[in-house]
Amino acid sequence: MRLSSLLACVAFTACATGNDTDGFGGGADAQGGDGSAGGAGGALIAGAGEGGAATGGSAGGGPATGGQGGGAVGPGVLIFSEYVEGSGNNKAVEIANIGDAPIALDDCVINRYQNGATTPAGAVLALASKNLAPGAAYVVCNTQFSPASVCDQSTADLSHSGNDVVELVCGGQTRDVIGRIGEDAVWGTAPTITEDATLRRLCSVTTGDVDGTDAFDPASEWSGFDVDTFDDLGAYACP
Repeated sequence: MRLSSLLACVAFTACATGNDTDGFGGGADAQGGDGSAGGAGGALIAGAGEGGAATGGSAGGGPATGGQGGGAVGPGVLIFSEYVEGSGNNKAVEIANIGDAPIALDDCVINRYQNGATTPAGAVLALASKNLAPGAAYVVCNTQFSPASVCDQSTADLSHSGNDVVELVCGGQTRDVIGRIGEDAVWGTAPTITEDATLRRLCSVTTGDVDGTDAFDPASEWSGFDVDTFDDLGAYACP
């Protein structure tokens, strides 16, 4: 009788302790009784949101990793994608977001450096409060630009000549520059030139010129077109 009692006790002890030997607690194979979630303290391995995987229990399990949204998304990248130095007041710049995420324009300004100056001329041109989607463009024009229908924002402060530098600054950091700050020159050779011409950024360009004091040759990153060519202004198209 004692021997049978002892054997029963040993069997009971093995059953009671065997369930916790895998370290998850709460079940002999504690991935959960329904196959999707563990019991108390069990591990949860399931998709969360749109692509991330969550690992870790909801009640005492391991820490969660992954989550909603899937993989990491690259930041927004703003550049000047088109530059118009046309006849009269036909002055405009197109700004494109070539990154993978929307980016706010409300902390961005355009500076103009006139005739070789090293400090901006006139008022700082603040961009409107807008989120620019990936692949989208935003056009800033002189108030007398024609046709005005292609302009997202119009201001008398955009009045550059061919020897003026135009700079895009966001959050206090230079994002892109057309021309060379401190140099009084017309850059390039017709038709890829900063005077009486339109410049369109090559699709191979993946970042702006953040050093406004380096040499500027538009032929390295731009295609040139005749004066007052702006038929695709605002329609940035790069694969």
